[in-house]
Amino acid sequence: MDMTAAVYLRKSRAEEGDPDALHRHRETLLAFAQEHQMAVAEIFEEIVSGESLYLRPQMLRLLEGVQEGRFEAVLCMDIDRLGRGDMASQGIILDSFRSAACKIVTPRRVYDLSNEMDETYSEFEAFMARQEYKMIVRRMRRGVMAAAREGAHVTEVPFGYVRAWEGKRPTLALHPEEASWVQTAFSLYTGQGQGCQKIADLFNAAQVPAKKSAQWSRTSIWKMLHNPVYTGTWLYNRSKWQKRKKPEDKNKSIPRPPEEWICMENAFPAIVSKEQFQLTQELFQSRSHSPSHAGRRKNPLAGLVYCGLCGAKMQRQHQESKGIAPCLRCPTRGCSPSVPLEQVEQAVLLALTHHLAGLQTAGAPPEPKEGVLIGAAESLEKELVRLESQKARLHDFLEREIYTPEVFAQRRSILEAREKEIKEQLGQLCQREEKKEAPSGASVLEGYAALDAEQKNQLLKTLIRRIDLIRPSPVSSRSFSISITLRGF
Repeated sequence: MDMTAAVYLRKSRAEEGDPDALHRHRETLLAFAQEHQMAVAEIFEEIVSGESLYLRPQMLRLLEGVQEGRFEAVLCMDIDRLGRGDMASQGIILDSFRSAACKIVTPRRVYDLSNEMDETYSEFEAFMARQEYKMIVRRMRRGVMAAAREGAHVTEVPFGYVRAWEGKRPTLALHPEEASWVQTAFSLYTGQGQGCQKIADLFNAAQVPAKKSAQWSRTSIWKMLHNPVYTGTWLYNRSKWQKRKKPEDKNKSIPRPPEEWICMENAFPAIVSKEQFQLTQELFQSRSHSPSHAGRRKNPLAGLVYCGLCGAKMQRQHQESKGIAPCLRCPTRGCSPSVPLEQVEQAVLLALTHHLAGLQTAGAPPEPKEGVLIGAAESLEKELVRLESQKARLHDFLEREIYTPEVFAQRRSILEAREKEIKEQLGQLCQREEKKEAPSGASVLEGYAALDAEQKNQLLKTLIRRIDLIRPSPVSSRSFSISITLRGF
């Protein structure tokens, strides 16, 4: 054949029991390439399900190379190795090969998508691969449900237990040290009135290893205290996951009706009594309260202010009963002290007033103000350059194993989504410039004080994309600075 080719190797997580599968596939394809005089330029290899295209970093890299014309052909064991996702994902893959005139080569067939017969055959095989995948998923789901009805523990092992087996049926056994900490958590909540955050702080101070993260949090303690497994009760099928369709989306947990639940009493050794667990739930119910002024926004800067240290979105905190004025606080524990909301709002308005007044000055550019990113186009172009630099470093971090494939895919999708957003904003800027539409500071901020918090927030979001709030180190009094990134207007 005498062409430059890439090799793509994929093994699904369901095939992890065969550790030599990828090695065998690699040897087979390299031998095939040598026999047919194909120069292998790059090998892409990953262990991941073929369903989601956006969660497969090596496949995304391969498609990028195909679209750039770096490969004349791609070698794979079978066409379903390229993907078993929905028709939209399969369409993206096949369109990439078709537009780049890149062949798909397997040991039994060569697919040239410029040929109508090959195109039809490849689409049919992709469809059949998808149907096979769905059938496998249904069979696995039925098997898991049947095992759960027999009392098998088919989910992750919770804190306080270890995996045990009764014949071939997975179950749970007590982890003595962890179980004592579970009892401590329930006792602190029901006996001493300690909240979830204080219990998490105690666990972290005692260096109790968390199950899924580096430290315990309020949420992880809350989930522990609400988990009926600690009474020995096995509950399964309480919710289902709706998988994300876009890289920037998140998986959603959707509750199932109680009649679909699988419930089995005394399935595992209990750590706490049913009476103590019930008391815990009653205390949670009595201590909870509906949000005050539900449905009415109180923070004019909601969704705009980010912590300059950790990047977390800052939240409004107000303790009216203690006479404490509303503040903006970083949700990351121990990160940065709170700042009075009114002072931040005043600083934002002052910066906007100076900037908008500068736009009205004929023939003179606006004077830069400290902490404010003035000149939306210039700011966006600089951020584009920074994003390109970050994207270039992603592959290096993956190859040096600083990033896992999952982190790589997540970071890449975030950067690409941000890049697309910036380019759209730059396009809007260019259109506004051509129409000579300069906003008036008086017209934009006129009557701001008369608006309610919701209306103020909507107005500010038309002007501002992001506000970074920075506290000096060491923190002194109430001093802070802000850095505003403007939208293209």
